[in-house]
Amino acid sequence: TATATIQYTHAMKGNGVLSPDGKWFVFERPGDFNVLHLLDVQANRVIADRITFAGHNFPQVMFTADSGSLWVHRAFQRFVRYEIQTPKQGVTRLVEKQAIGKDANDPRIPSIIPALDHKTFLIERVSPDGGLRTRKLYDSANGKELPLPKSATVADSPFLRLRRVAGSQVELEDFLHGKSETIGQQRQVMNFSAIHPVRKIAATTEFGNDQ
Repeated sequence: TATATIQYTHAMKGNGVLSPDGKWFVFERPGDFNVLHLLDVQANRVIADRITFAGHNFPQVMFTADSGSLWVHRAFQRFVRYEIQTPKQGVTRLVEKQAIGKDANDPRIPSIIPALDHKTFLIERVSPDGGLRTRKLYDSANGKELPLPKSATVADSPFLRLRRVAGSQVELEDFLHGKSETIGQQRQVMNFSAIHPVRKIAATTEFGNDQ
């Protein structure tokens, strides 16, 4: 049985995001307004550079697979990559490297959909009536556009999510290619779900009047 002991604590509000290697944690502090902080978990040090964002909710944040950069969905429909620079001599810095997703000629609001392994992500745009949908695939390490992957089996897709459908069935959905397969059942409405990057396990939560 694994056990753990609390060593440090930091006040935070809302959500937070941990990097894949567990070294970095992005969060908001109570009393701040639309400011993201980056915590060096091992050193227990909040770095000086901050990231601002618009809106009332914690923005979408995605670390790259190597935990060397993070993407933040900021205002004006931009998805911005910040490189975490850790020089041997000096302080850790957050340096803005690029911004993608904004198109002055396209009024459709983009949705950012990360792959399970954080190596790529989709930017999907849908017209207000749902009739026009476009998707582009990007490399999370450098923001370069990539060709969309060909259709594969549902379990092999890098873009998976869990959903509960009629009859209490839980489906594994490949929303890139529009395919799904039933993997189990859940009595109550699904609140949250997660799929392990190697796709061997998944988890869901539910809440009911008797729970």
